[in-house]
Amino acid sequence: GGLDTAIQALRLGAYDYLVKSELRLPELQSVLERALERRRLALANRQLLEDLRRAQEELAATRARELAQIRRLGEALARPLNAPEMAEGLLHLIWEGLPLEVLGLALRRKGEDQALQVVRHGPGCSPERLRAFQEWVSHQLELAWSLAHGGVPAAAEKAPPGPALLQETLKGEKAVGLVAACRQTPFTPEETEIFRIFALQGEAAFRNLLLFEEVKSLAIRDGLTGLYNYRHFREMLAHQVEMARRYGRPLSLLFLDIDDFKKVNDTLGHPVGDVVLKTLARFLQAHLRQSDVLCRYGGEEFVVLLPHTDTTQARLIAER
Repeated sequence: GGLDTAIQALRLGAYDYLVKSELRLPELQSVLERALERRRLALANRQLLEDLRRAQEELAATRARELAQIRRLGEALARPLNAPEMAEGLLHLIWEGLPLEVLGLALRRKGEDQALQVVRHGPGCSPERLRAFQEWVSHQLELAWSLAHGGVPAAAEKAPPGPALLQETLKGEKAVGLVAACRQTPFTPEETEIFRIFALQGEAAFRNLLLFEEVKSLAIRDGLTGLYNYRHFREMLAHQVEMARRYGRPLSLLFLDIDDFKKVNDTLGHPVGDVVLKTLARFLQAHLRQSDVLCRYGGEEFVVLLPHTDTTQARLIAER
């Protein structure tokens, strides 16, 4: 046809046109090649859009899993736990959230000689590699402890236990922790960020745990001597009596006071009296067993619960 027919065809979706009266084979071949190229581009564009949609869906699903994992972590660590339970819970959730070969956590608290360390590893991790990882974690914890308390590191840096490694330090006023992960393949920026978020959640949980333990200790401890107070003694007395009755075991109670203590306060003053009380408290602690419960009853009076102790043994302890 003519030009009008060609224009109408283009409006209806034709790629190109040739006027019938001027048809030449090279022109026909060129128009066909252009049409096929446009078709290929349209199909490629459609595939790219499909790939983009699928990638967005996968990214959204991944983000949802990560957020759910972080929420689970927050819920798990918000419950009242002790340090070992909290460490195990944190490691369990990190292990579920990231593909790792070995994962470890170490925590050292003020006043404790032995550090807490927990570790997880996959079936492909050899005993030698696991041992090297644990030694490296212990070493890094000691370095972090020295730096946090103004000390000098005892030894130089150790070589990392694997080609791909993540580590974060958990800092608290009276504790220092370290969480580390290792595998053969490099970590992506997203995995690194997720690991850091987990570590920050763990750090906050450990800080709360230490604060809770401090508040709990203040509630059951005597402020001057640091011994258990009268309230805690009453609770422990009921518990120990019940245990002794249930299992038929002996239980003894020592009731102690300081002779003429009023004279110390009247002649030397109450500050000196406080020194006497604190000194006696330290002496009693040093001469009692780990299982004995020592409390300040009030004033210059002290009580000691002696589980598994009959009258003869209690007399010997009292005389000592």
